[in-house]
Parts: sequence; structure tokens; C-alpha cells
Amino acid sequence: MMKKIAQPVQGTLLILFISLIFSACSSTSNPGLKYVPKDANIVMSFNIMQMHDKLKDGNFNVDSLMNSLKTQDSAFSLLQYINLKNPVLSFIQYKSTVMSGQDIVFAAIAELSDKSGFEKQIPVLYPGKSIEKKEGFSLLNLNDNSCYIWNDKMVVLYGGKNIATQAPALFALKKDESLSEDKNASKQLSQKGDINIYTGSKDGATGIPMLSMTKISDLLKDNYGGATINFEKGRIVMNGDGYYNSTVTDLIKKNPTKDLNKAVLAHFPGKPLGLFQISLNLKQIFSFLDYAGVTSMIEGYMKNLGITLDDVAKAFSGDVAIAVGSVNGSEVDKSAPKMILSVPIGDKASFDKVMGALAKMEIVYNQGGQWLPKGTSPEQAWSFHSDNKALVISTDKATSEAYISGSGQMVYPKDLDFSGNTCVMYADLSTIFAQMDTTQHTGDSTGIQLAAQTLEDFSFTASNMKGNHATANLTLNLKNKSENSLPVLIGIFQQLDKYNKARESVVVTDSVSALPAIPKDLQDGE
Repeated sequence: MMKKIAQPVQGTLLILFISLIFSACSSTSNPGLKYVPKDANIVMSFNIMQMHDKLKDGNFNVDSLMNSLKTQDSAFSLLQYINLKNPVLSFIQYKSTVMSGQDIVFAAIAELSDKSGFEKQIPVLYPGKSIEKKEGFSLLNLNDNSCYIWNDKMVVLYGGKNIATQAPALFALKKDESLSEDKNASKQLSQKGDINIYTGSKDGATGIPMLSMTKISDLLKDNYGGATINFEKGRIVMNGDGYYNSTVTDLIKKNPTKDLNKAVLAHFPGKPLGLFQISLNLKQIFSFLDYAGVTSMIEGYMKNLGITLDDVAKAFSGDVAIAVGSVNGSEVDKSAPKMILSVPIGDKASFDKVMGALAKMEIVYNQGGQWLPKGTSPEQAWSFHSDNKALVISTDKATSEAYISGSGQMVYPKDLDFSGNTCVMYADLSTIFAQMDTTQHTGDSTGIQLAAQTLEDFSFTASNMKGNHATANLTLNLKNKSENSLPVLIGIFQQLDKYNKARESVVVTDSVSALPAIPKDLQDGE
């Protein structure tokens, strides 16, 4: 069904997306919010002028790209009738009912500059389709799953199951039914970011039948957040914010999450290719389950095993950490990465009690004081270790020994901030893709080679909550520090598209040698 939706609107959606980049004007007021339902799950806004300027500063040949796109799809001719002085909006709305099942609606919203020209061009692009004149708007039904609706000022492309029956009501939303007067949404979507994102859950879980019958809906209702994405010189930066309702905030405050313990991975040997660490408060998680009314069933089952939720909460400190030393070459499996998973223990007696319950379920067994997964061979027993400090699982013996003995010393990635955060993530993308490329022996590795040549590293942090607010920050660094990341990335996608087309032109055979060679302009980075 999704394929049927995508096919007739693919070109038009691409038009609206490319439009974000190629228009040169901007405005802080967006009339498109009038057409976004207040219970939309995700809304995106694009600051067109900023992205246009960044492409221009990067000496990107916009005209050449536009001409190429028009050659490939004549629907790009609609651009001349759309006024992109205001950001283009898009939204996704998800609902589910017992009677009708899942219902997903998506839309792209833009401002018309020439209604007459638009109406003349539409029949050319979609021959055999007729424009229906309604009171206050016009409608062009592409099929059961997609349609255009427009008036003198705005045009909206809708997609979804039987959308033609829903679209007129969506196009005629009242103020209290739309986001036009939602201050939180308006503020987030008018940020200075190249791309702004707003997410909300005003109705909780009412769109999910099973959840709406529980108090889980109270935990989801009225939470909202957003993010701004900016293309900067040498990097892409995303800054996000989340705001929680009073019920969630109170439950978190009763069992607050601790900041990350940076020392957990301090004895990993060397600089990791990848790192992930999160701080969890199991009592907090269990309090959410208790509020939702599902703990009684869980506790009844656990009682038969001789443990309680409190035992589980005490068993672990809350930190969970993973560090990766290489993409492959582990002793467990040569194609698997060399890595460590460390879960610090909170209370050893509670930990042994929980592991004993797992032993009753025949998931683990105890051998010489060590808890091992059922079926672990004696030769692989080294890969599982537990003591008074932590449960450690490793795929590389030397890495495991250095970590457990304390002889290893972590070389922390530069600028990765643990303080005040509950989650951090890091990946040395350049090295990861370079190591992956060594395992590829066909032209299919071109994308991996381009990624290794273009990307440097990636980092993510999420803060602890202050009041009802938490933040998240993501940075993707490129190797090219002198140019803006937007034209660099678009140029890379163009190169990859050029190569893929070259491959498609070759008759498929069983011979690897029949694949086209990597174009020179991909090899030399031009």
C-alpha cells in the first residue's frame, strides 16, 4: 500500500524538498501552520534562505542541478508557481483504531505565487485527472492515497489511506484544531536552524487503542520537544530540547537519574572507534511501570523465581557502557568487532540473587564463581566475567584482560563531555568505514569509500533533566573543514548517484569484473 502512495507523489515531494534549498527568501511568519493538525506527531520546517546562502557560498552550481532535475522529472516545473518566501512545512500524523487499524497521514505545505499558472500546469503533469472546484478550495485526486488541495494562497499535498475523503477536513482546520496558535510549536518552528523539527503528544496514546486504555496515556500526554539542524563549516550540528508533563516530571524527581560515571570505561585500552554509555535508574523505570499498572503481573512472576523488582534495581548501579576497538577481528568471530560491554554492579548480593533466578530459568549457570550463559564452551568462558565491580562481556581476550586488570587506559575522544549528562555516544566514522572497506571486494564498496573520505566522526550527548526540561546535542564532523557541510554532502550524493547510474547501465553478470570501475572523479575527490 505504501508503494502505491509513494509512486504518484514521489516527484512532487522531491520538488518540495529541493525547493527548501533553492529558494532565496525567508520569513518568521508561517501561514502554513494553519494547515497542520494540532495532534500531528512530527512537524518539520525549513529555513530556505539560510540553506540557499550556504550553497551559494560553497560555489555550488544550483542552476545546473535544477536543470538536471527538470530533465529527469517534468514535475519540477511546478516550482515556478510556488512562493517559498516562507518556510515549507511537512507533517506526519499517526492514528490507530480497533475498527480501522493504522492510519498515517503525511503532507507537504507550500505557498502559491501563481494560482492560475499552477492550475494550468497540473493537468499537463497529470493527464486524465480533473480539478474539482469546491467551496473555498480546489482538489486534484491522484488516486485513493494522494491528492492536492489548494486555494488562492496555499497548496498542500496529502498522502495516506483514502486521503481524498480526509483531506478537505484537514485543509479546513479551525484555529483550535491546528498549530496556528500553539506557542510552543510556533517558537520551535521559527528557530534560526536550517531545519526545525517539532514533536508533540497532546492526546497521549489515544491513537493507540491498547495503550489508551491504560494510564500510560497520562505519561505520554502533553510532552513535546524539538530540534534545530544547522549545516556549518566542516560539520552538521543538531540541538534538541524535550519538555515533560507534570506526571512524568514528578516520577523522575522521586527517583532521579545519576550523571554518567566517566570512570566506567577508564580502563578500556586505547582510543575506541565507538563508544556508548547511558545512565539508568531502574527504580525510576519501575515507577513508570507501576504508574501504568503493569507491575503486579511482573512481580507475581518474579516471586516464583525468588526475587523482586527491588532486587533487580539494587543489583546494578545504572550505568551501561560499550566500547569498540575495531570493526572486526574478534576472537569470538573474526567478522565481529572487538568490543567490551560493562554493566557496573550496585549490590553484589542482589546481583547474585538475580543471576540465581536466571539460572532457575536455565539462562545462565555458575562455574567457579563466574556466571556464564547456558551453552558457553570452556574455551569461550573468558568472554564473560563478573566480580564485585561489574559484569563484563567481551569479544576480544586481550581487550578484556586489560580492562579487568586495570592496566588499560582509555584515550577519551576529544570534546566528548560526560559532565551533567545521562547519555553519550561517539563513533570514529572515518576509521570505521575505512576498516569496513577492507572487507569489500566489489564496486559496491564505493559508498563506503566515499563515506570514509568525507566523514570524520560523530558525537551525541543527552543531559540530565533540570525542572521539566532536558537537552540533546549531536555533531557530525566532516574532514573538509574549509567548506560548508551542505554543498559538500550534496556533491557527494551527486557523485554516488552518478556511479550508481553507471553500474545500472552494465548488463548484470556473475562476474565481479563486469562491474564498472570507480569513476576518477570519485577516486580523486573532485
